[in-house]
Amino acid sequence: SGLRLGREFLDPHSGRRFKAWQSVSNDIQNQRQTIQWVLQDLSESGEVAVTNHLSLSLRWIYQAEFESLLRAAGYSQWTVYGGFNGEPLEGEGQEMVWIASA
Repeated sequence: SGLRLGREFLDPHSGRRFKAWQSVSNDIQNQRQTIQWVLQDLSESGEVAVTNHLSLSLRWIYQAEFESLLRAAGYSQWTVYGGFNGEPLEGEGQEMVWIASA
């Protein structure tokens, strides 16, 4: 998909304005998501002074798949949470946080 404006923000330390553009592509078959960012540093007149490109590639892993990997690695006990504060895993949009012991 094309670049979309994610947000505009002001750097509290330098006072400079930035625009962050983002493009997300999903490869469901290979369980991959690639995120491209274009970060524009704007001059006082609003012109683009510096442009930086960043890329991140993630791989999805599903709960049943992760449990199989834990078993194969010799783990016998685990707990999965829906966030880093111990929230229950209830649906999409949450982080899966695992605690495992052999």
